[in-house]
Amino acid sequence: MNLLVMTKVWNETEERFKEKIFKLFDLKNHKTVFEKLITQPALIGRLESGCYTLINGHIYFNNNVIKIRYDLIE
Repeated sequence: MNLLVMTKVWNETEERFKEKIFKLFDLKNHKTVFEKLITQPALIGRLESGCYTLINGHIYFNNNVIKIRYDLIE
């Protein structure tokens, strides 16, 4: 069972969020399975909206799907 999280990193000097990080957290083992900086505005918007479903490494929204290969990460 995994939890998908998007975090924002605050830039003190510019007083704004400078980057967004996509994370998958394993709820069973209590550890981060995957972490990646994201820059695509369409993906950022989808994650911020919360209008998606995460099932077995796939993000489903509207008629689209994104496959996440986190099974290869140790």
